[in-house]
Amino acid sequence: MAALVAVAGLVAFSAVASGSPVAALGERADRIDRADQGERAAAAKERKRMNHGIVHSETIVQTDEGTFVTKIVDAGVVSAVDGNTVTIERADGVSVTVTATDETKIRRNGEEATTADLRTGDHAMIMQVVEDGTTTVRFIRAGDEEFKAERTENREKRRAETEERRDKSRAEMEKRRAEMEERRDKRRAEMEERRAEMEKRRDEMRERPGEPDPGPEEASFSG
Repeated sequence: MAALVAVAGLVAFSAVASGSPVAALGERADRIDRADQGERAAAAKERKRMNHGIVHSETIVQTDEGTFVTKIVDAGVVSAVDGNTVTIERADGVSVTVTATDETKIRRNGEEATTADLRTGDHAMIMQVVEDGTTTVRFIRAGDEEFKAERTENREKRRAETEERRDKSRAEMEKRRAEMEERRDKRRAEMEERRAEMEKRRDEMRERPGEPDPGPEEASFSG
């Protein structure tokens, strides 16, 4: 029975060791690490994009109706404003001039604005949409140097907060994993101790002397 219990104990211990919460916690920590790597790569890509900035892009998009439109984005510095006409100078030296309409959404420093609010030297991004051969100015977003610096600061602040939360989460995971490993090691030591005690009792039972065999005299008398 002792041997059977010992075997059962080993099986139970093996079940705890394989597929245990410790292993699951380790796998979760690994997933967090992989997510962190992806997040860092995406953040680096975003920083690179923001540092260099979009100068010009054209994207063909299919609408819900099945038609296709071309979205044209240009970014640069406002060089002239004449009524509803706005000209920006891109970083590659190309000038882009557009005329805003009533449908054009204009924002400056994060607030609704008109072309009259735009200033020479503002950093601006313009989107035009070409559909069925007609070009319309979808939006103009502009901001001064202070607004741009504030946005950059806020972006860096959010990134730092995200990294701080990630590091805190990682530290908590490591702490929990260490605690679970400590409990596992303690259970393992207890199991080893119990197994050693059971093997000791089993050996004692095997070495215990039995009843002595009857001698010749006793055998004759009993016959």
